[in-house]
Amino acid sequence: IKASMAKQMVASVSTIPHFTFSDEIDLTQLIALRSSLKEQYKAQGVKLTMMPFFVKALSLAMKEYPVLNSKVNDECSELTYYNDHNIGIAVDSKIGLLVPNIKSCQSKSIVDVANDLTRLTHSAREGRVAPDDLKGGTISISNIGAIGGTIATPIINKPEVAIVVHFIFSINKVKISITNVQKSKDVNN
Repeated sequence: IKASMAKQMVASVSTIPHFTFSDEIDLTQLIALRSSLKEQYKAQGVKLTMMPFFVKALSLAMKEYPVLNSKVNDECSELTYYNDHNIGIAVDSKIGLLVPNIKSCQSKSIVDVANDLTRLTHSAREGRVAPDDLKGGTISISNIGAIGGTIATPIINKPEVAIVVHFIFSINKVKISITNVQKSKDVNN
């Protein structure tokens, strides 16, 4: 898996021109909303982290900017747009980095996304993710906040055209939470 991942990353970097954009977003109200819902959904067996909100926000952005949900062919002569928002989630597993994807996010609720996310991350961390869960991704999102730092340049998961990375950090003195969101994008699209 690790050798395959490395080969795929080298192919991506050498064939897709990468561009990175970074911005900060105040998440104070979103964190308060999640906190108000967390226990209610926990009682129903739903693990409501921040990631389902990020996945749905990305899906809404893809609806507004469909080029984010496309791929370019090897000759850069044709752009294919996808109807489904199959959002990949980068997961550090015991066998290497895996990117299972949540299918048809545009049609799912936050709870549906949360349940799929829990299932996929658990399976990936165990190294037992189903092959179909690894196929058909149209864009990826990664949370590398646990590593630390404020900026990263992620590698696009070819044939996708973009990957979004987010960090969540708190600024305690002013009591707001900020996420640093970055997108690496194929500059041909």
